[in-house]
Amino acid sequence: MSWLSKRTRSICKKIMFTPDEWHEVEFLWTQFQEFDDAKRYARFGDWARQLLMWGQVEKIEVPFEPEQLRGEIRRIGVNVNQIAHTANIARSVSPEQIQAVLGAQAKLWDMFSRMEEEYTRKTTGLSERRRSS
Repeated sequence: MSWLSKRTRSICKKIMFTPDEWHEVEFLWTQFQEFDDAKRYARFGDWARQLLMWGQVEKIEVPFEPEQLRGEIRRIGVNVNQIAHTANIARSVSPEQIQAVLGAQAKLWDMFSRMEEEYTRKTTGLSERRRSS
């Protein structure tokens, strides 16, 4: 009786990775284990087999302008620094200065909210689409 005759899965395939690719695979496996409360796949081979058979690669792009976001954060930082400087010198802050910071913060919050909505819209139903294909 051979080793192969006792196996349910009798086909063996070898896959090769570069060190960077393997690092990425290990990272994904670790991430999966951390969030898999049901502990569906205790072994790497089981997880990899399911991923190869049923998984699919989807590129999700969430359009936002990092430069615009960076600019808004920079403006808020400049305003806060100016208010802190004024407060240190004059020992008071004007309501207009506070409103400027709050307005900039609201714009920033709006940009983050739109980014989150876009991400949610693009990822909602992703697992259902994977199962149905």
